[in-house]
Amino acid sequence: MKSWRDNICTGALASSFAHLDGMNLENLRSVCDSADLQSIQDNLPPLISAAAADSEHTPPEVQSITAAKNMAETAKAIIVCNEEALIVAHTEALVDFINVLVQGIREEIKLRSQMIIDEISADIQLMWGILHPGETIEEVRLYLPPSADKAIDISLKFYGVDQDSPRLTLSEGYRNSLGLCIFLALAKRVMDKERPLFLDDVVASMDRSHRGMVLELLETLFNERQVVIFTHDPVWYTELRQQLDGNAGWVFKTLLPYETPQIGIRWSHKTTTFGDARAQVEERPDSAGNDARKIMDVELAMIAERLLIRLPFQRSDRNDRRVSHDFLQRLIADGKKCFERRDGNSFEVHKDAIEAWDEADRLLIFWANRASHTTDLVRQESIKLIDSCEKAIEFFKCSSCPDTPKFVWSADLVARKRLQCPCGGLRWQYGKV
Repeated sequence: MKSWRDNICTGALASSFAHLDGMNLENLRSVCDSADLQSIQDNLPPLISAAAADSEHTPPEVQSITAAKNMAETAKAIIVCNEEALIVAHTEALVDFINVLVQGIREEIKLRSQMIIDEISADIQLMWGILHPGETIEEVRLYLPPSADKAIDISLKFYGVDQDSPRLTLSEGYRNSLGLCIFLALAKRVMDKERPLFLDDVVASMDRSHRGMVLELLETLFNERQVVIFTHDPVWYTELRQQLDGNAGWVFKTLLPYETPQIGIRWSHKTTTFGDARAQVEERPDSAGNDARKIMDVELAMIAERLLIRLPFQRSDRNDRRVSHDFLQRLIADGKKCFERRDGNSFEVHKDAIEAWDEADRLLIFWANRASHTTDLVRQESIKLIDSCEKAIEFFKCSSCPDTPKFVWSADLVARKRLQCPCGGLRWQYGKV
């Protein structure tokens, strides 16, 4: 730039260079009027035109420097691109590796899932066979649908026809039974861990025959597991208590009716359901007496079945409509020959039980029937009725058994045709009938 200026500053552009050298740029930044602008317009454009014209003829050395600069910048860009290309290649290789790894993991998950599903399916079929023996719904199992990657469905054979789902063919009771089988099959997989098994009203939609099979299922497959069963059904609770009370490890408790937040939820010191009847004594003694009668109808029907009580045949469905009076009559009559308790080294007729049954029968006839059909039962009568009924039921348990009292039918000595409690202090000799 200096040599170019020295060559032309003595010629026609001398005045323009002189004006440029005499300009005070600091003053122009703060104050620039029209005269200054006109002076710039008159003197500087010739310099700009001359610089533009002379710039078209670049000296060789400048061209060499420019080419070298461009080459250096290109080389620098190539180096950067090579590094980026290497990173891209590494990234692509990593992506390919991850894809292969994910696919392998998915295959392993699918394989292990299928193994677990097959094991659970085998347990479900086993449990379904226990709950529904001899029924036409079979081959219940879990499976992975081919069109879904994460879903699990249930297939079965319904009357010989393969079904991909139970939703359209099984009733609510069967679906609940199936859900119970699936839950227990999953619980069975952690049998090696000390985890209690909670069942809350699992038989709400099952009929009586299938309810009984739930007990067989628990005793067959979960006899070494802690099982906690809750139910609001007094009939099933009575059945559980009578079937399992003699077995080691089972404990039965009932909750007292909820009263106030201050009192809260409490366990009853008794195992029967007469507490529900007592809860109505103050407000509705007639309802309390009626509940006591219903409880006795259920309890005595099951007791008569366990003691092999022989009742006269009745036509139609009247066999299943017998009430507590029918059962107590036979219990009192047969008990005078069959029901015995230990007295030292010998046995005697359990007269206290016979008297308690006779008293309960009389109160059921006079007061319970009145409570069912009228509102004349008073508080004192309902309390005595409930106490008498509960006392009559308690005589079927042996208070001499260790730990907790056991029912007289806990052991069945078929050869001697008698039932007895585990300690042998109470027995029912049905062979004497």
